[in-house]
Amino acid sequence: MASELSLEETKSELMEKVAEQIENLHSKKFGEDHKINWYYYDDVLGEGDGKCTACGGKFTIRLKQSCARRGDWL
Repeated sequence: MASELSLEETKSELMEKVAEQIENLHSKKFGEDHKINWYYYDDVLGEGDGKCTACGGKFTIRLKQSCARRGDWL
């Protein structure tokens, strides 16, 4: 049970880092007014979908489930 909890915390932290990095790279390239609205975000499954409010660019995060089981995320 404790290992499952730490794995969920790790997934949550990784999702947060990936989403933040995508947001930072996009706004750095196109300008600070380009913000991503994550309309689907599930840190337990390691999935997210978002759209830039300024340009309409779409973004998808799908963390590999096989890595999730092993615990070594890429």
